[in-house]
Amino acid sequence: MVRLNRKGEGLWESKNTLDNVRPADVYFGRKDEIIARREKYQTKNIETKKTLKLIASNYSITITWQDC
Repeated sequence: MVRLNRKGEGLWESKNTLDNVRPADVYFGRKDEIIARREKYQTKNIETKKTLKLIASNYSITITWQDC
């Protein structure tokens, strides 16, 4: 992971990041489980959005991402 400063320039690269997981979850070994669950939800969410967009295109309905 690369940390950016305010101008968007890379400051440093860190290999030991928490990946937006609480420190307690990392300590108790739940980090990988949480990240896997998030990836599963993200994949499902993207598939749902694609399906809704396809359905909407068949009926000439415009759906924005905020509607999902």
